[in-house]
Amino acid sequence: MWCIKNLLAHLSLIYFTGSRFIAYFKKLRLDQTPAFDIKSASFPIVQQPGKGTWSANSLPWLSIGYEAKLSPLQILTVYNAVANNGTLMRPYMVSELRQQGRVVDKIQPIILEKKICKPSTINSLQKMMESVISDGTGKNLKSESYAIAGKTGTAQIANGNKGYKPGAYKASFAGYFPANNPKYSIIVVINEPKAGQYYGGRVAGPVFKEISDFIFVHFIL
Repeated sequence: MWCIKNLLAHLSLIYFTGSRFIAYFKKLRLDQTPAFDIKSASFPIVQQPGKGTWSANSLPWLSIGYEAKLSPLQILTVYNAVANNGTLMRPYMVSELRQQGRVVDKIQPIILEKKICKPSTINSLQKMMESVISDGTGKNLKSESYAIAGKTGTAQIANGNKGYKPGAYKASFAGYFPANNPKYSIIVVINEPKAGQYYGGRVAGPVFKEISDFIFVHFIL
């Protein structure tokens, strides 16, 4: 009986903690299809306590990016909020629309969430993302001209209800620059790289760096 009571208490704690975790997902709008200039049929999938296939393993898996299906745009929007000191913005493509040279519509920035978390948390996130480049899995992205902040990502690809595809990965890198005064945020996702490497820092990172170098030289210097 003691073991059963402890098991039930443990499962209740997982459920409660999972509910709090999912509440943050919703605050970040990760449970919604982003309102964006380009229409998309993609709809996010996020496991939730009491629904679908939520289990005792769901919370730890969610914490490292599994058991959720999110678009690169959704992920980049959150990284952009970190670069923006905690303000979550609605992404958009253009600032105005013109017809025969005449402005017919102006698109204004829209704030989705003024502060996604405490300033101290944002500061910690910024420092951690900078350390990924200075001391972590993104050391190959260091630049003498400007600082990058970001995170590498390497994920196995699901194979329906049969686990994961053998040897199949998604390599990604998301971040922003210059780290001390952010101007641009970028995400690069490469599906099933074939060149013998699949880690985000080695596959997606160099693509990010090539894009950021071009932008820095042509639009920041």
